[in-house]
Amino acid sequence: MKIEIGRLSESLSRGLRVWRDELGTTLSWWVWNIPYHFISILIGVLIYYYYAQAFGGRSSLFGDNFIAYIIMGLMVNAFLDVSMSAYYHAITALYSGRVGIGGLALSRIDYFYLANISPYYFISARVAYQYITQAIIAALYLVIGTFFFKFSISLGANLWLALLLLALGVLACSGIGLISASMYWIADVYVGVEPIVWSIRVLVPLVSGVYVPLKVLPPWVKSISLLLPQTYVISGVRRVLLSNVSLQEVLPNIITLIIFSVILIPTGIMMLKYSLYLAKKRGTIL
Repeated sequence: MKIEIGRLSESLSRGLRVWRDELGTTLSWWVWNIPYHFISILIGVLIYYYYAQAFGGRSSLFGDNFIAYIIMGLMVNAFLDVSMSAYYHAITALYSGRVGIGGLALSRIDYFYLANISPYYFISARVAYQYITQAIIAALYLVIGTFFFKFSISLGANLWLALLLLALGVLACSGIGLISASMYWIADVYVGVEPIVWSIRVLVPLVSGVYVPLKVLPPWVKSISLLLPQTYVISGVRRVLLSNVSLQEVLPNIITLIIFSVILIPTGIMMLKYSLYLAKKRGTIL
């Protein structure tokens, strides 16, 4: 029993070192890059602002504040996009990344196996890094929107309800992300573009209401939007924070996102485990 506890403690200690090494790069990277991201986001929002001014500055389709509509859509979709892509990027870094030891270059996955470290520590650390990065970018959007464009949420808006919608959206899109990551070995997509997330990324800006209100879309495009979890998250969070709607009004969104999550998360986990099994069975080194 003591031996098992000792092994578990040692494994956990090694895993925490992986987390420390991966997340330790976040602070140093952001100290240098925050000013550049700030300027990039500011210019991007200014483009939307002046584009709106060129067409009269407001429309009932976007609510009372066009910029608030756009910023909210961009922030929410960014978290959902990270949920879809972070796992694939982590798998790519795991198998294509290299670790130098004593003049030898090992793939990360081989290094972890030799060091008796579960690769899931690295995957989870890389995914956490992506979410931390996106949270900082979201904070920059809020700062720029508040100080330059009078961005504000509706008085009395239910923040917890908005966070629930976002969390369910992150779960649903993480399921897609896990399925996408599994394609690395199941379909050998490391030689090209991963088609699942690529297809969704192409569709979402148009069909899920990031930039364009769903009301103006033709029926056949709306039918596509109903198949994507992003549609329900972006719409729900916007309505809660900008229009101060109640739980009852976004309950259909919540139920739909729960259904997406219940289906996609287990499917993604099983497929990713199978993908890693294939990689280990083949003994493939990129």
